[in-house]
Amino acid sequence: MEDSLSGSARTSSLQQKWDTLGRLYTIRAILLGEAGAGKTNLFHRIKYRAFRDESSDLGGFADATTEKSLTVRGRQYDSYTKTITLSGGTRASVTVFDTANRERVQSLTAQYYRNVNVVLLVFSLDSEYTLNRLAKWYQDARHYIDDPSIVYALVGTKSDLPETEREVTRNMISSFASHYKINQKCVFEVSARTGSCVTTMLRTVTAAVIESNTSPPDLSSSSATDRTPLMWDGNIQDTNDSCCCCCGRTCVIL
Repeated sequence: MEDSLSGSARTSSLQQKWDTLGRLYTIRAILLGEAGAGKTNLFHRIKYRAFRDESSDLGGFADATTEKSLTVRGRQYDSYTKTITLSGGTRASVTVFDTANRERVQSLTAQYYRNVNVVLLVFSLDSEYTLNRLAKWYQDARHYIDDPSIVYALVGTKSDLPETEREVTRNMISSFASHYKINQKCVFEVSARTGSCVTTMLRTVTAAVIESNTSPPDLSSSSATDRTPLMWDGNIQDTNDSCCCCCGRTCVIL
């Protein structure tokens, strides 16, 4: 793994700024996962509000959005920024970064993880391999980011597929989330093709970040003191195979 970081550079905190409408939280989210997990299609859905094959004919949207790229040592990552207003009027400027397929040929640099508030761990519901490989990406994120307020979300793509084409069961998803202490509220099944649950995902993780940065830490659960690396062996706990996440059909968050 390249680019080790020193003390303060490894931490991240929720930033705030002010505009004509008042306080605006600034949140940075990154997509992590294997090539082929659906990260770029999901990014295109967030950015263009359309499936990737349909996005080439779209222009901009007048919804307080911007787009830019991050270049680190000659490597370019795509990003998109959108202002999200939560219930109660809380506002956040959320920037989502995509690896732009850099993970195919090389490790991601430390800069990709800098000042991150949300880590979206992406896998494909038709590939158990992409779920199991998230163990590696989770460990990478933990290596570069040392902040107990970071929100980790587990995101399964292709929720529009028929049940017969799924390789990843809801038991597997629930077991993985439990193993890595990912809050069940931040476990989602989304569809880049239909857009199902994508907006809900963004709003939920945004609210979770703000809550984690403005509430006292819960010392009875996973906390900053619990930084022991966890290893995922793919074993599934014997749990009830009910929908544990935001599924594409009902878009329900438990």
